[in-house]
Amino acid sequence: MKINTFANCPITGSNINCNSNNCEEQYPENTTINLLVEPKDGYEFGGWNGVCSSSNADCSRNGKIIDYVWKSSDKQDMSGKQVEITFAKPETYNLTLTVTGENDTKDEVTKTIHFDNKLVISGMKDVYHVDEHIVVDLIENIEKNSRSERVDLWVVIQMSDGNFIYRVNDLNPFSFEQKAFLTSLQTSKLTHRIFDFQLTPGSGGDYTIYAAYVEEGKNPMTDGHVVLRSNIVIRHTILSNRADIDLN
Repeated sequence: MKINTFANCPITGSNINCNSNNCEEQYPENTTINLLVEPKDGYEFGGWNGVCSSSNADCSRNGKIIDYVWKSSDKQDMSGKQVEITFAKPETYNLTLTVTGENDTKDEVTKTIHFDNKLVISGMKDVYHVDEHIVVDLIENIEKNSRSERVDLWVVIQMSDGNFIYRVNDLNPFSFEQKAFLTSLQTSKLTHRIFDFQLTPGSGGDYTIYAAYVEEGKNPMTDGHVVLRSNIVIRHTILSNRADIDLN
C-alpha cells in the first residue's frame, strides 16, 4: 500500500506512520488496514482519494474480497473466484471482472480476449497401439487468414498422473519446462505438424492434448486466458502398451 501525504496532515494506521513524507508498506493478502488522519491546528481534512474515497478522517479498508462478478460482451454473467466461460463463435470479446470488498468497496478491470481463429486437430485417433505411427496436424479452420499479428503456438499434454509436459521444438520433443512449441509464427502458415513419431512400449496411458495460439512471448500457464489468440482445442487419446492384434 502506498500513501501520498502532506506535512500538515500526518497519517497513522496499521504498522504505518506517515508525517511529512510519502510512505509505502507491504501487507499480506486479506489484511485489514485502518488509517487515521489528524490535521494540525489551522488545517482541515478534505477527504481521501483512491481505494478509500471518503470525507471521513477514519478510513477502514478491508483487503478481503467477498464477491467476484464476471460479465462478457456477449451478455454472459458469472460469479466466483474462478469461472469457466464458453464463447459461441471465434471473435473478439471483452471480459469484465468486478470485485467487492467487505466494506462494499469495488474494483473493476476489463480485458479483451481475441478468439479470431478456429483451431482444429487433424488426424488424431482415439486409441493408438505400440508400433503405430502417430501423425497429427493443427489446422486453422477458417476461410481466409484473419490473424493480423505474430503468435506463439503452445501444445500442452496432460498425462495420466495429472502432470503436464510440453511439446517443444528441440532435439528432445517433450519437456517438463513450460515452453512454446513454435514462436513468432507468421500469418501465412495455417497448418502445423505437432506430432510425428512411432509409439514405443512403455508410453501407455490416457492423454489429453491442449493447443492454442498465444500472444507472442507470453505464457498461458502463468498469464492466463487474456493472452490467448485463438480457441483452445482439446483432444483426448489413449496410448496402449500393446500392439494391435489382427484377429482375422
